[in-house]
Amino acid sequence: MEPAYFREVEDPETGEIVTARTYDIRSLENVWQIVTDVKDYRISTVFLGLKHLGGTLYETMVFGEDGHEDQKRYQTRAEAEKGHAETVAEWRRKLGQDLYDSIAWISEKPDGGAFAYDSDSKLVMELTSGGAEKVRALLAKRNDA
Repeated sequence: MEPAYFREVEDPETGEIVTARTYDIRSLENVWQIVTDVKDYRISTVFLGLKHLGGTLYETMVFGEDGHEDQKRYQTRAEAEKGHAETVAEWRRKLGQDLYDSIAWISEKPDGGAFAYDSDSKLVMELTSGGAEKVRALLAKRNDA
């Protein structure tokens, strides 16, 4: 029997991304991925397409000067997205990169919060209204300098 692969599909009732079994390896083309660079390190979260130990289908890996530095696995895309953001924050702390220093611009939300982006327009974090105020002040101070 051929190995079973998995592909991401949208649940027509909920709109959520779910996985479905497939035997066609071509369905693994153009798989979902998030990549974030932190200094000389690359953090990559991908959909694997094959279930690994514990039923994991998503993986975050950190690559640096010594090769593979860190690895985490997840069962759902939502867990993978959250895990990617947590790994990015963890490695920014480890490498001494202040998360707020990487923010280049923000997009306001109706509730007073904001989405913060870096200079490559990659999402850095979602801010509450208090956090958004702090970032607005930092950006204004940078612009005045």
